[in-house]
Amino acid sequence: MAKLFVLFVMSMWCALSWAGPCAPASGSPYIYHYDYGTKTITNPDENKAGTFYPDAYTWNLGGDYPVTCSCSASYTSTYFTTTTTLPMGHYGNGLQFFKVNDYLEVATEVYIAGTLHIYKPTPLTAFSNQQNWSPACNTPINYSTGSSGKLSLYLTKSFIGSTSFSATVFSIYGTTTPNDPIGPVALSVVSISGNVVVPQNCVINAGQTVVVDFGTLLSADFKTAGQKPNGFTDKSFNVPIKCTNIGASVNLKLTIQATPTPQYTQAIASDNPDVGIEVTNSQGTVLTPNDINSIIPFITDSSGNAEVTLKAYPISTTGKAPAEGVFTALATLRIDFA
Repeated sequence: MAKLFVLFVMSMWCALSWAGPCAPASGSPYIYHYDYGTKTITNPDENKAGTFYPDAYTWNLGGDYPVTCSCSASYTSTYFTTTTTLPMGHYGNGLQFFKVNDYLEVATEVYIAGTLHIYKPTPLTAFSNQQNWSPACNTPINYSTGSSGKLSLYLTKSFIGSTSFSATVFSIYGTTTPNDPIGPVALSVVSISGNVVVPQNCVINAGQTVVVDFGTLLSADFKTAGQKPNGFTDKSFNVPIKCTNIGASVNLKLTIQATPTPQYTQAIASDNPDVGIEVTNSQGTVLTPNDINSIIPFITDSSGNAEVTLKAYPISTTGKAPAEGVFTALATLRIDFA
C-alpha cells in the first residue's frame, strides 16, 4: 500500500508593539535649582499658623535636556509622574503641601507644555501632555519639563526672626503610555531654596557668641563615662535676650541645637572624642540638643526683653582619659513662641 505524507506548513506572524519608560539621554537627571531669595512678611498678624501665600513665586529657569523614550515605533503623548521624599503636609486650596522645616510647607505646580500649556499641581501620576505630534521612539528629543513652575507657601506655626530651607521638591519621570512603570532615572529634578523673614525678632547676647570657659581641667579627673570630672563645679552663665515687635509678657521658649555625642544624645559633641558638654537650666535639668520638647520657658518683660540662666559642664563620653589640649564645642540657641 502506498502512503502519501503531506506536510502542511503554516506561516503565522503578528505585529508586536511595546512601550517603556523615558530616560535622560545623558543617563542622569537634568537639575533645576530655584532660589527665590527672601520673602519678608511685614504684617505681624500674618505670622501665625494657617497663613497661606498662593503663587508666591513663579520660576522660569530655561534649559532643556534630551530624552529617549523606549517604544517600538513612535509615540504621541508623554505621561509625567512626580515623586518626592519630603514629608507630606496638609491638603488645601487644591494643592498638596509638603513639609520643608518646622515652620513652612510648600506646594508646587509644574508647567506642562504639549497642547496644554498649563501649570499642574504636583504630585502628578501619569499626567499626559496631550502632545499632537509623533516623535520617533528611541531617538533623543529635547524636553524642558521642570524648568517652569509656581511655588506656594504655608506657615504651620509662628516663628521669630527668619526661617530658611533648601530641598529637592520633586523629581519628574516620563512614560509613553499611562500604564507603564516609571524608569529608574528621573528626567529632571527640581530643588528650591529660600528664606522667610517676619517682623518679630529676638537677638541673643547682642548678636555675639556666648563663650563658656571651663578653665584648666585634669585629664585624669575624667574617670566615669557619662559623668563630670571629679570635683568639677557647673559653670553658670546668663543669656540676655532682646526682642522687637514681640510685646510684654509674651511666652517664649529656648531650645538648643547641636551635634550630640554618639554615646550620650543629651551631650554636645566636642572636638575631643572623649569629652562632651551638657547644658542645663538653672535647676540642673539637662537641655537635650535638637529635642523640641526639651525647653526653657521664659516671659518677656515690659520692654520685650528677658534673661535666661544656663549651666554647662563637661562629661566623659568614654571613661578614658582624654588627650591633653584645648577642646571646643559649638551649639546654637534657638527662640520660639511657646
